[in-house]
Amino acid sequence: MNNIEPLRSDENITAVAYQESGTTEKLREGRLHFFRTIAQSVGVQGPTGGVVIGAAILAGISGGGTALVQLIAAIAMGFVAYAFVMFTRGFNSAGSVYGFTGAVVGPIFGFLSAWSLMLVYINFAGGVYASVADEAQPAFAAIGLYLPWQFYAIVGFVLVVIFAYLDIKTSSTIILVLEGVSMLLVTIVCIVILARHVG
Repeated sequence: MNNIEPLRSDENITAVAYQESGTTEKLREGRLHFFRTIAQSVGVQGPTGGVVIGAAILAGISGGGTALVQLIAAIAMGFVAYAFVMFTRGFNSAGSVYGFTGAVVGPIFGFLSAWSLMLVYINFAGGVYASVADEAQPAFAAIGLYLPWQFYAIVGFVLVVIFAYLDIKTSSTIILVLEGVSMLLVTIVCIVILARHVG
């Protein structure tokens, strides 16, 4: 009746999720170190966009309940993070959701979860490029360069593709630097605003 099998040993889990794992290419050694690995996690979360854009959108939807919504979301994401930690103790793979789901409940559900996540990423990427264009258009207009927002969105997409294709070492370094500078600027702005209101 119940087709869900218990979690098996590390080798069996990998074999179920990745039947051709022995033939797949691996990341070259030395490409990622501690800070570049951190950059990958930071880049996925996009803290600058979450602070600058996400909070405003969320406040417009939930109004006065924004803080409570964020708290509930943080707890929910905590459970997701815990599940990922427990799975990665058993095996590691770039397959992520497909590998984890496929190893526990079978390749069909792994396939469905992988494609669902892919659609999320595609929609999220479109939103990110639109946000970049929305920020870039008035910024360049201030110096006399008036171009349609689609131009900035396409330029952003092309740059991301180029950096992603070149080398993960390069792209992760760029992510770390840009997010670091962005969060520093956001922190400075927050301090200035709080100082003015307190004073």
